[in-house]
Amino acid sequence: MAGRRFSWYKSASLVLGCAILAYVLATSAASLILKHREDLSQRQRTARLLEEMGTLRIGQPFPNDTIERLTGVSVPIRDLVSEHSVIMFVNQDCGVCEAQIADIWHELAAGRLSFNPIFVADYFPFEAGALSEVALERHFAYDRGSVLRTRLGVRSVPFNVFLGSDLIVDSVLVGRISLSSMSASSSTAVR
Repeated sequence: MAGRRFSWYKSASLVLGCAILAYVLATSAASLILKHREDLSQRQRTARLLEEMGTLRIGQPFPNDTIERLTGVSVPIRDLVSEHSVIMFVNQDCGVCEAQIADIWHELAAGRLSFNPIFVADYFPFEAGALSEVALERHFAYDRGSVLRTRLGVRSVPFNVFLGSDLIVDSVLVGRISLSSMSASSSTAVR
């Protein structure tokens, strides 16, 4: 009789263990499906946004408009960018933008970035001198009156335009760039 109870207890433990494993697997699968749907939804929103925009197209040159450096000097965009640049349209009152600027500022100061970021906004809440101490001034530019932003049809920030050689638009990402893995952020970018 004792042997049967022990056997019944083992069977019940095994069934319970299988049920818990099935629950964990089902929960993991559900979260992966939701993540995939969110990524797909982000790509669809970005694609729809690009369709609405008149002048910015993947594979086409980025407009070489003139923008103002923090020092007050107006320069063509071509003078600020290099191969593997990212033009980031941001706002001073955008929390996500502020976090992105802080993350990239930190990585720039440490010399750990594989791309050249150019932040573009109507206004930055700091002086050019504060940036010149760490040689970051060249990564910030003004788009006074949002002229370039309006011309491109940018409606949401942060709006990141990845450029290849000769100012060719490689991809676009609406939202914060993931610095932990540029490939992770490229997964939601429109290419």
